[in-house]
Amino acid sequence: MADGFWTIKKGLNFTGFTMPTNPVDGDVYFDSIQGFLGYENGSWGPLGGSGVINYNTNPSIGSTNGYNLYNNGASSSPTTGTGGTVTNLTFASTTTTPLVGHSMGVLTKAAANTQGEGLSYDFTSDPAFSPGLMAVTFQYQASANFVLGDGTPGNDSDIEMWAYDITNAVLIPVTPYQLTAGVASPATYSGYFQTNPGSTNYRIIWHIATTNANAWTFKLANVFVGPSPVVQPAAQAPISFRASSGGSVAVGAGSNLAFTNVLYDSNSAYNPSTGVWTCPVSGLYIGGSSLQCSAGTVIVDIVVNGGSPNGAPLYMQDDSGRTSDITGGSGLLKLNAGDQVTWNSNNSATYNATSSIWMMSIALSGSVAMPSSLVRLHVSTNTQGLTGTPSFPGSPIVYDIVNEDTYGAYNATTGVWTCPVSGIYLISAQMCHDHTSAYDWAMDIAYTPLGGTQISIAHSEWGGQIAGAPSYIATTPTTRHISLRAGDQIQVQNTGESAGGIEGGPPGNFLDIIQLNPAPNGVGEGVPIGVSLDFMGPLSKVPANYLAQDGSSQLISDYPQLANAFFDPSTGNFAWGSADALHFNLPPGGVFHRAVDIASVFDPDRASRGAVATGGNTGNNVGSYQQNQNLSHNHTGPNVNNTNPGASSAFGSGRIGSWTTDASGGNQSNPNNVYVVKIVKYQ
Repeated sequence: MADGFWTIKKGLNFTGFTMPTNPVDGDVYFDSIQGFLGYENGSWGPLGGSGVINYNTNPSIGSTNGYNLYNNGASSSPTTGTGGTVTNLTFASTTTTPLVGHSMGVLTKAAANTQGEGLSYDFTSDPAFSPGLMAVTFQYQASANFVLGDGTPGNDSDIEMWAYDITNAVLIPVTPYQLTAGVASPATYSGYFQTNPGSTNYRIIWHIATTNANAWTFKLANVFVGPSPVVQPAAQAPISFRASSGGSVAVGAGSNLAFTNVLYDSNSAYNPSTGVWTCPVSGLYIGGSSLQCSAGTVIVDIVVNGGSPNGAPLYMQDDSGRTSDITGGSGLLKLNAGDQVTWNSNNSATYNATSSIWMMSIALSGSVAMPSSLVRLHVSTNTQGLTGTPSFPGSPIVYDIVNEDTYGAYNATTGVWTCPVSGIYLISAQMCHDHTSAYDWAMDIAYTPLGGTQISIAHSEWGGQIAGAPSYIATTPTTRHISLRAGDQIQVQNTGESAGGIEGGPPGNFLDIIQLNPAPNGVGEGVPIGVSLDFMGPLSKVPANYLAQDGSSQLISDYPQLANAFFDPSTGNFAWGSADALHFNLPPGGVFHRAVDIASVFDPDRASRGAVATGGNTGNNVGSYQQNQNLSHNHTGPNVNNTNPGASSAFGSGRIGSWTTDASGGNQSNPNNVYVVKIVKYQ
């Protein structure tokens, strides 16, 4: 051995070793089962070499270091996974008959209702894995009286798995969240959750979700928390089809819309003879129609496998043979390969040649666009009364039937959904209503950024009364793509005159939210929305998700997040001006930028700065404008003697008074410069 290294010529035989009885941090031990182990923070754990990162520094629970009991109050889900007074739960380390290796932890529950209590472990990840999938694995075994789940929402297991984003104060379910085995014999839990961009501080939570009053023990060992080693397969090509009627087509009540003019069909999945489209690849789809009738009143449902509507049926009305009404809509569908989808007419009607049905994929299994941890919400409602509020913000529409809520982010009392994970989302909503009364119906999708002001990002309406029409009709379904951050909120609101109510039941009254993909660096996260950059190429090549700063007026509904970034709550203005309540201005080009004088030291004219456009900020605020000027000064010179004795001037013989030099210079004061395109991030 020299300089701290061994020279090994024929190898080493690691047999007959025993675990050190009094280890200290830094000790290394070879175990015949687990390989090399290192001692740190009071516990033995895997020692490098595998390329796998475990953020749990006490995986074998040789002590209870890092593990904490909590009480968040009686609830099937935790709030933070820390704090409170624990009365009926203990956690200890033991070396007696461990499940794996030489030690494990034992969670012991007394014979009492301990719902809301649990065990947690805080850890810090690396920035490279934010966002990303974080894996959670461990071995466990529960005693008799421990209640297992069956994987169905509402059929809780005694312990359920959660994660908590400490940085953003957001609770995240781990998928799967229930424990479904491990009473009769030891079991292995393997789950995952999606981290948020920019957040590296998290908490893993073992939460007691039930009111089971029986006593039990829960053995816990070999806890791993780290980047998911799952390799995503290559992306699946998008799937789509569209077919039109191709002419006047009469459809009987209860029949499929079998449109024969197939405009495109990427996977030859549509049968024009039967009107059946067979899903080729499992995933999330958006299906819809654009319909025009010459006779009849029609309700069209999207039906899966011949059963009840899956997702959003599409309602369409045409009264007394009118051909002027063209309507349609779209709904989100979660489909498995082989599912058969039809567009079914509830009433007899005749469709014109412009009518069409369509389907397209938005996230497919096996695609990098759809890890199974993506956020998904589908809520609906039965008939309910509404409060007439003919303006925005309106009265909330509460979807009280929660069909699917993968992250438990929807409040069925307030109708507010809080984004659990930053990413790109598709939001779709629909409302059916009684249109035989003389009201204008309208709804908006309201977006409230974390710490910001609520604005409308989508609006749809139906105006007026239709005599002889059926008792209800849907507003045109409203859909919006948006980049959301964890903590942003979405709510559907009634913004029409009606004080009547929603009709038609759950199939036609719904809110769908699906995360299309996590927010990658540079899309709403790496470069924050509202940041201005220099683009060195031509205007025609401005990159995606950016706008050229040209001072133009834009609709708030088109760029809601950028509008929110520009809105100054201290002045009530959009920084760069606004034409009216529906618009905001982009920053102008062609002017130099100057930092706001936050310390009120360097700009003596800060209070007199004007607005760059109508409705914009003034004074010492972002967006205020100052015209070109030079610092006030003068040029002085001595009186000059007249050297011509015979000359005289208005200042007297022999002297010349004040004088002015000839003008020189350009149209403005400026340093050497080159043109660039100033661009601003909007999504």
